[in-house]
Amino acid sequence: MSRRVQAFRSGLRAVFVCARRPLVAAATVVLVLSGCASRGLDLDSLAVDATITTNATGAGKAAAPDAERLSDEVSIRNAVSSANLDELPDGRIHWANPDTGSRGEISRIVERREDTTLCRRFIVSRESFQGVALHSAEVCLAQDGSWFTRVFEAA
Repeated sequence: MSRRVQAFRSGLRAVFVCARRPLVAAATVVLVLSGCASRGLDLDSLAVDATITTNATGAGKAAAPDAERLSDEVSIRNAVSSANLDELPDGRIHWANPDTGSRGEISRIVERREDTTLCRRFIVSRESFQGVALHSAEVCLAQDGSWFTRVFEAA
């Protein structure tokens, strides 16, 4: 090929490349603007979407205790009620619940009598799959001989 033909071909290639870029830019602008125009977006149609459901809960509703926590409370109550406080060397009881996989330690057990009711107040740690927590609790002996949990709250 002669140099003249090569120069002509390279010149044509440059013309096509330059002509192609504005066409691509114009096509992009047309596509973007056609999407806005076909939707009919205007400021009057903007409003709060009441159909969206979120995971928020009302401030006045208290969460119900879950089954695992209730099961752990029973295990803790049984450990405290069956403990002989005179024979605890360091005043601590280790507890575990095989049903939930939770475990912990009961400490600072104080026995007191309210009128005719015998109660034991204590601090308990609870290690579960939800995390580690420290609770302040109290169990009392009912008149029929069974123990019940009076208080079980975050410490």
